[in-house]
Amino acid sequence: MACRAKKTKWYIKYLLIIAGLLMAILLCVVACRGKNKDLPDNVPASSQYDTQNNIPEDIPENAYLSGTLTISQCYEYYYLEAAIDKFKNIYPDVEIVLNKYDDDTEKYQQQITTQLLAGQADDLLDATAFSAIDLATSGLLADFYPLMKNDPDFIEDDYYMNVFAGMAFNNKLIIFPTCFSYLMIGVNNMFSAELTEKFLQYDKISYWEILEIYNSIEDKGNRYISQDIDALSATYDNFTAFVDIENKKCSFNTPKYIKFINDLKNGTSPQKISNREIGYTYSFSYLSRADQEAYALQYFFANADSNNLNVFLPNAKEEILAHFIPLICEDEKAILLPQKRFCINEASNNKELAWEFVKFITTPEANEGVFIPTFPVNRALFKTYITAELTDFIEYFRQQFMQVDGETTDVVEQVTATLEAYNEMPMKYQLYIEFEAIPEILRYFYANALTAEQAASELQNKMMLYLME
Repeated sequence: MACRAKKTKWYIKYLLIIAGLLMAILLCVVACRGKNKDLPDNVPASSQYDTQNNIPEDIPENAYLSGTLTISQCYEYYYLEAAIDKFKNIYPDVEIVLNKYDDDTEKYQQQITTQLLAGQADDLLDATAFSAIDLATSGLLADFYPLMKNDPDFIEDDYYMNVFAGMAFNNKLIIFPTCFSYLMIGVNNMFSAELTEKFLQYDKISYWEILEIYNSIEDKGNRYISQDIDALSATYDNFTAFVDIENKKCSFNTPKYIKFINDLKNGTSPQKISNREIGYTYSFSYLSRADQEAYALQYFFANADSNNLNVFLPNAKEEILAHFIPLICEDEKAILLPQKRFCINEASNNKELAWEFVKFITTPEANEGVFIPTFPVNRALFKTYITAELTDFIEYFRQQFMQVDGETTDVVEQVTATLEAYNEMPMKYQLYIEFEAIPEILRYFYANALTAEQAASELQNKMMLYLME
């Protein structure tokens, strides 16, 4: 009996130890669960969950999201309805209110400005309709960088972070582009072997280098720089070379700028001046052989947007307007053209939810069957987009215009590699000020009512007054 009693005491002690361990493990699980955003304390009952044990089963990241997100959309081409439906399918406890302005830019600008100033604007705003510099300096909009940094699910390597760096102002990312492109420029391949050879020395080129080539041509044959380049358009494309908005300085009244606009005026077509098209740009897409010949009799260079895919095709080097390379600003950065842009209201209590939606609409899942205007900032989506876009484009190009050498899959691979390399370039969005004095003064300059020196002095004085306000 004594022996049996001793064994029973040991058995009870053993059970107590086991029970204590189990309780400790249970408490640890509960504590960890309270800290893990993937395992919320109060998971709503739905078909996605084990309602008996309240444990998520195969749910996506951040399925705990809830609340109401308000969005203001100016332009219809954003196609947000499809993305909203997909987002709500993933996050059923999120309500999204979309306020559309049906492409009415004036109404959108007036109402959103009033709402922002009153602290009553929607959480997420279509930024495309506004002056970028006004948005960046308003103090009314949130910085995306902290939201990215504090999001463990945001992986920088999944994005073209150089695009965001190119959009940053004063180390803040106020405007988030979901798509982008950049300026390209090609040469008149018909004029002379010498001109083409000079151009081919560059793999990217600035306005100053373009002017240097243009000025070196002795007999120009009544040809001008480009249909898209004049003193006003070039000032805007290189605005930060002459205006330091952050430090409230400008350098228009300098020999550098005076020479710049003089050279550009001398290289501007008189027809463009007489048509009052200073500052207007057209951007080269595909021109027939006859149209290219006509253009080449007037200009030495042709501008294009990087989403003009025909300039990258294998046969493109044989065209009259050929050898397109990135057009860069003075600090060696490609001239960035952001599209489908968003801002978050600084007064919003839903910044993280707004960020989750913006991040979502950059993904391949959100964009399936949705119109994408240009290159996506998400690398995986870019790959998907450009493969499909090039495949369709090459077949269409062959049917409508001319033969494209090589198998379609090989051409797609070749062009994609070229674009992916360009996409990695340092980029810069020119946050120019929409200040009426700039076009006004430069148009007086083109009308010979002001000399280059007088125009530069006027710009300096008026811009400094504007910056100091």
